[in-house]
Amino acid sequence: MKSVSGTYRHPAYKHGHTKHHLFRTWLQMLNRCHNPRNPQYKDYGKRGITVCIRWRESFEAFCKDMGDKPEPSMSIDRVDNDKGYTKQNTRWATRKQQSTNNRSNRWLEYMGERWRLCDLAEYVGIAPTTLASRIDRAGMSVSDAVEKPLNQHKSPDVYKKKAAELGISPSTLRCRVKKHGWLIAITSSFTRGRPKNVEKH
Repeated sequence: MKSVSGTYRHPAYKHGHTKHHLFRTWLQMLNRCHNPRNPQYKDYGKRGITVCIRWRESFEAFCKDMGDKPEPSMSIDRVDNDKGYTKQNTRWATRKQQSTNNRSNRWLEYMGERWRLCDLAEYVGIAPTTLASRIDRAGMSVSDAVEKPLNQHKSPDVYKKKAAELGISPSTLRCRVKKHGWLIAITSSFTRGRPKNVEKH
């Protein structure tokens, strides 16, 4: 295949498929996975995301396997974001379905339960990107990434929102976080400034 202006010149061009309503979807999929000159390649091909050989070689096979979009607004989506485009791993999805299936919403194990990364990050009061970075770049376990102090990265809005949920003032919450850490501060009941469910040593 020859690349012209960052776009594959696939043999399908010669067979009159360019006007098909799925042709653009198929071509863009190939480009982001197999053309290093494509701006999206870093998030797909460079990560090891590929298009299966059957679809790579045949636009007709792609159309046969995927069928038409159930709704015009739907777009192509991978069920498992760490795997490539295959018949088993690809579907037509709404924008809402795609937003809940991106990499920041991957699943994590914490305290014996499965959490979506975005939900766990919201629960402990940090940004999803910060939690992901602590795990992926800093090499922390999920428990350490969640529980180790990161108070300097919490914005005033985070304290204000969580304090309102707990029925206390932001300054009280800050004092509790400083003494006991964020997780205890937001999950414990306090009496005279001491968490009831934490043993005194």
